[in-house]
Amino acid sequence: IATPGDAIQSTYRTSSPWLASFGGTSSASPLACGTATLMAAVDPGLATRPEAVKAILMASAWHNVEGAAVLSDKDGAGGVHAFAAAEVVRRQQWRLENLTPASFTGGRIEYQIPCAAGNETRVIALWFSVADSAKTTDMLMMDLDLVVLDPANRTGASSARIYNPFEIAAFVPPTTGT
Repeated sequence: IATPGDAIQSTYRTSSPWLASFGGTSSASPLACGTATLMAAVDPGLATRPEAVKAILMASAWHNVEGAAVLSDKDGAGGVHAFAAAEVVRRQQWRLENLTPASFTGGRIEYQIPCAAGNETRVIALWFSVADSAKTTDMLMMDLDLVVLDPANRTGASSARIYNPFEIAAFVPPTTGT
């Protein structure tokens, strides 16, 4: 995800003039952190669920800054959208589960998602990778693929990346339904 990080005005000086401009990750991270805090204010359980926070931030970052609309090299899933993220939480449009191989019937798991016609919809599946104790190796212990099917069982969107611990897809449903 991306947040503004260039020429940020802040009161970080200890004497007058109080305002100064700075940039980089130190100026960009407060927006992402503040949005996560806002989400946890709506649902306090998110304070201990970083995987859910990450997924919600990515799914609600629908403001594309550059490149591919769903996932690009420069802005990832898009720009942080604090209101959209808080609304995903308020509307309970997210789900968190601990899955095991037994969770998958015939190699798949299905979820019903209510969708409104004409509204861009993002779906994300996210899991953690496993870093070694020295943090020199980060292994993906599994690879999931994501396929969104319409009521007629036709593919509406899909994601099958092999180097990410997530899959994200976007689509615009032509009709209202699940």
